[in-house]
Amino acid sequence: MVRIGQNPTFVKGLMVSLLAKSPNNGPVIIKVGEDLYDVCNDVASVVWVKPA
Repeated sequence: MVRIGQNPTFVKGLMVSLLAKSPNNGPVIIKVGEDLYDVCNDVASVVWVKPA
């Protein structure tokens, strides 16, 4: 189940996987632990990540 309208608490060291990106600056689907989130592009665009 994808959690829509909820964003995970992003903290340093959190493992995040990008599963899907919608076209035209739509939302992205990310996996945090065992949970899936539908994150709007505005939120996703300010989260800095680096490869594990």
